[in-house]
Amino acid sequence: MPERSGEERKRYRRILEGEGYQVAEKTVKQYQLTGGSIDEEVTIASMSGRRGSARISVSQGGGKTTMTAVVHLSRQQDAARLAEKLEELGGVVDVDEERVSAKFRRVSPGVIRNVARETAKAIRGERENRE
Repeated sequence: MPERSGEERKRYRRILEGEGYQVAEKTVKQYQLTGGSIDEEVTIASMSGRRGSARISVSQGGGKTTMTAVVHLSRQQDAARLAEKLEELGGVVDVDEERVSAKFRRVSPGVIRNVARETAKAIRGERENRE
């Protein structure tokens, strides 16, 4: 299992770096109420741009992978638009004015790529083609 986890972590890192994020990795020890502990590998990606900043955390441990994205944007309209897109990608989203927070329990390379791409577009101020 650790080999696969390491390979997945490298893949997630390449995806995030490919979208322009600065990436760091760390190991966190999670203590359980039952007295045991789980080592959790966390990949943290951050980016700043014209319209805001973002932080994406991908955590692997205990046989599961989860992802959290927190994005601060300069306009509420941009935050609402991004929140809608992240919900479409399967995230549980919370919006507080210009701040968007999304949690993903079903994580795959495709989901990570899409979340990273959408948050990067929002931060850079890129817009979709309008009809």
